[in-house]
Amino acid sequence: MRTYKRKPGSRAYVTDYSADQLDRAVRRVARGESILKASKKHNIPYGTLYNRVHHLHIKKVGTPVRLTSETEQLVVNAVQKLGQWKVPLDGLDVRFLVKSYLDKQGVVDNRFKNNLPGIDWLKSFMKRHCLTARLADNVKPSRAEINAVTVGSYFDELECTLEGVDASNIYNYDETNVSDNPGSKHIICHRGLKRVERKIDHSKSCISLMFCGSATGVYLPPMVVYKAQNVYTEWTRCGPRGTVYDCTPSGWFDSRCFERWFVEVFLPFVSDTGNGVPGKKILIGDNLAAHFTPDVIKLSVENDIVFVTLIPNATHLLQPLDVAVFRSVKIKWRNILETWRKETRIKGILPKNHFPSLLLQLQNSLKCDNLVAGFRATGIHPVDRQVQYRMVSFEVILTVTVPYLY
Repeated sequence: MRTYKRKPGSRAYVTDYSADQLDRAVRRVARGESILKASKKHNIPYGTLYNRVHHLHIKKVGTPVRLTSETEQLVVNAVQKLGQWKVPLDGLDVRFLVKSYLDKQGVVDNRFKNNLPGIDWLKSFMKRHCLTARLADNVKPSRAEINAVTVGSYFDELECTLEGVDASNIYNYDETNVSDNPGSKHIICHRGLKRVERKIDHSKSCISLMFCGSATGVYLPPMVVYKAQNVYTEWTRCGPRGTVYDCTPSGWFDSRCFERWFVEVFLPFVSDTGNGVPGKKILIGDNLAAHFTPDVIKLSVENDIVFVTLIPNATHLLQPLDVAVFRSVKIKWRNILETWRKETRIKGILPKNHFPSLLLQLQNSLKCDNLVAGFRATGIHPVDRQVQYRMVSFEVILTVTVPYLY
């Protein structure tokens, strides 16, 4: 950050008195004492005391801050809350957090380039709110692997967080995608054939989905994200009830889509007027910082929702949906897609106006037992450390055995 150098002869903003002394002097003047006497008694410049008594020049010294104090406190709360959820932010994350907030509010600050704060703003912001930057050590991938300490710490926090929480209030969310490719299939043929082909239309296009479910086996409505610039009404008809449809240029979930899923799908579902049970809610998922916008964090605190982030690079072992649901989802989707291809004989890419009806079939095929088995197999509910890891030659190997229920 650039350091301001005071010009020779200019007045320094350094005082020999405290704010408490200034307040006492103001109170003396209010009781009838002259400003001159009060300024001499408390060693406060006459002009300073005069201005304070008459409410003149009461603004803070220096350049006005870019954001309001309420907005800055919102960002500080977000940084602290994400730190508690084990999703720490770096400087660039904080700057993009502010940009996301300004863009959503429709505010355009010309002092920020494309609404993205600069490095100087970040350092001033950290100084104003007593924040600091810590240096992370670079470690080799072999040292960054899961170990007994990491897993033990995760379960220590998990036990503390889940204490007293009803199973119906423990949720796991995760993103996946379904492709327009029915996949390979075993067929009967003569021995010795070098290449076996099956004539069927398909493409490499994918559609992203957000699934979520509770430890009692209850599934929430999914959210669909198309790769497109707009979502047309025809793309949303005949799908599962309560499904939310959106789009992004990449076809993947971004912070805006995640926030919309949280506000329009999760919150209404777990509310007292919906299907939720009163009490604290636990939402378990990956540790992507892009998922946590200021509004998501604020609504989580207001609705007593706690995020539990999984150990990096271990979601395939610790995430119930990954462990026991998504494999059967992909198999069922390939069967649905293949049947649809045979019945409709539509060539080329799967039309988006046909997708919701196929998604309804997929949603209806989800089994509650799979989800319950996933929470049990990952040791989340009931909490069971031994399900997750065992020591072999002083190294931890995570082993999970899941009965896939098709």
